[in-house]
Amino acid sequence: MKLTEIELFPIEHVVAPEKAYGASRAIMARRQTVLVRIRTDEGIEGWGEALSAPVLVRANFELLKPQFLGTDIHDRDVIFTRMLNRSYHLGLQNPLIASYSGLNVAMLDALGKKYGVPACRLIGGLSKPRLMAYASDGYVTRNPQPDLEASLVFIRTLNLPAVKIRS
Repeated sequence: MKLTEIELFPIEHVVAPEKAYGASRAIMARRQTVLVRIRTDEGIEGWGEALSAPVLVRANFELLKPQFLGTDIHDRDVIFTRMLNRSYHLGLQNPLIASYSGLNVAMLDALGKKYGVPACRLIGGLSKPRLMAYASDGYVTRNPQPDLEASLVFIRTLNLPAVKIRS
């Protein structure tokens, strides 16, 4: 199954400066990611997500596309390992790996569709049949105490079994 097309869909959510949030490293007013859609010569489509700034993902796909377009997606790990080894001394690893992760998941999604199995079966199996839902909040804001208190009051109304608090 050959990879014939790769498309990127950048997504950004911006909040007002007074609603900016983050963790111990920084407070920010926007979140970004990139959805990756692939198509194969068999007409199968796969989706993945590259969790990085769209400008970095786009730049890295300039490196990834020529290596992957026209290749058999079963060979994805060999192709990426070869590419990573060749670029080792260029300092590309972190943004390149974040970008490749979206492409890799999209190719696994397509393979899963071809074989009629969930993508998790292609990467080691289903570890749990169900996942516990939890709230993830408590982000650092410009008004830490009042914002955290309001956030926790809201989280209680959700009746979830667990909460992850950022710091």
